[in-house]
Amino acid sequence: MPYGPCTGVRRTEGVAVRESDPSAIGRRVERIWNDVLEVTPEEAGATFFELGGQGVSALRIAARVGAELGIAVEAGAVFEHPSLPAFVRHVLARARDAAEDASEGASGDHSQSGPQGL
Repeated sequence: MPYGPCTGVRRTEGVAVRESDPSAIGRRVERIWNDVLEVTPEEAGATFFELGGQGVSALRIAARVGAELGIAVEAGAVFEHPSLPAFVRHVLARARDAAEDASEGASGDHSQSGPQGL
């Protein structure tokens, strides 16, 4: 799989997926969450809604996860997974999905390529 110049980012069909272990991804997502929502130590464990999160906050979290980790996450996922642990699990699932898609593309299996329905 090709990597971008000096970035450590693997490119798959226009999507950048940074190689990283799950615990590192979780720590980065936690930092993003805490930064965007301005979480104090006393508020650790509070949900997105309890922290006063709104649509703009969800957009900022999703955008930063995409920009910093290369994992595409919809802003709506923050509303669907409003606790930090649940959101981290969602991000990790998206990262696994992207890695699986990349490995399938790299395997050269083109059995499903071509016009559909012909």
